Amino acid sequence: MNSVGDAIEDDPASPRILHVDDEEGLVDLAATFLEREGLSVTTATDAETGLSLLAEGPFDAVVSDYDMPGTDGLEFLAAVREEYPDLPFILFTGKGSEEIASEAISRGVTDYLQKETGTDQYAVLANRIEESVRRYRAENDLAEARRRYETLLANLPGMAYRCRISEGWPMEFVSEGCRELTGYDPEELISGEVDWEADVLVPEDREQTRSAVERAMDEGEPFEVTYRIIRNDGERRTLWEQGRAIEADAVADEDDPMLEGFITDVTERERNEQALRTVSATQRAVLQRVSDGVVLIDPDDANIAEIVEINAAAADLTEYEPSTLLDVDPADLLALSDATLDELASQDSFDRRLTLASPDGSPIDLDVSGCSLTFEGHRRLVLVLSSPE
Repeated sequence: MNSVGDAIEDDPASPRILHVDDEEGLVDLAATFLEREGLSVTTATDAETGLSLLAEGPFDAVVSDYDMPGTDGLEFLAAVREEYPDLPFILFTGKGSEEIASEAISRGVTDYLQKETGTDQYAVLANRIEESVRRYRAENDLAEARRRYETLLANLPGMAYRCRISEGWPMEFVSEGCRELTGYDPEELISGEVDWEADVLVPEDREQTRSAVERAMDEGEPFEVTYRIIRNDGERRTLWEQGRAIEADAVADEDDPMLEGFITDVTERERNEQALRTVSATQRAVLQRVSDGVVLIDPDDANIAEIVEINAAAADLTEYEPSTLLDVDPADLLALSDATLDELASQDSFDRRLTLASPDGSPIDLDVSGCSLTFEGHRRLVLVLSSPE
């Protein structure tokens, strides 16, 4: 259109309007006044051209006359609704009647405005357009936010939920991840057909789970709990849950506080950690029965290298208390030696005499055999200490 329209078209926030009217002089006049109200206007003088322009889009609203040759305003409305069911459509006509208005409403018109004389009508029209576009954009933003939220939930390795704080933890919302996690459909939990506490949780874990949640609620803190469930197929799994209480005013139409949170399956992690605990306990038991001193060092970073395991014999030979030796920097232990930690860790194996530093700094000569190996996914430097013969 004119220079005002050109400037407006550069602003993506300006509502983009398609105005269709067969009277070219009137449609241009309306466009001029609407652009003064801050709208970006594209015009057409027949419905067929309007549909073509809509296909090229995008537009935020359509304004159309009713009485046009060929395809009239109501037929144009019907065609627009087939392709753009939610796009604001305002019938702006000089030939109004209750019958036309009723038919327009039945075909999904957004607003209906009758033409008048004078230019003030364009300010009214602009106001109606802006309000329709505001609602349209807000609904689109909400739909997009909901789509992203649902996509996020669908891709989470677990389920999100909202439940009441009462017996059975009755569910108000359960994401689709529930099906893979528990074997139950979300609707079964939401309807109450399946009781989370009575039907899903392992009986032995119900009381401790509820106690942990209620304790966190009393302290006004989020909670984390780990418990076991029985899936719909009878398999037992271990779940980790994190959540917190939300106030009633944060949830529409609710009077009591509720819980919101996320639950995921940690069965394999728990099994691995239990296996590691078993291996570590076995390792310690074996080390304590070895007559030579044994020191396990994590050497991967010389700046934070640490002793991760010892036996009683190693403490005796180095004259440290067992708990104290675990806190000693390996570099300090080798401070009097002609070897460095990096040098020893770089060798596949070695057998040599080293001078180690005792707690008071005095030298202790020991025969040291060593090797580097990978244990539980971590590199370890193993030192076996013995008194010189």
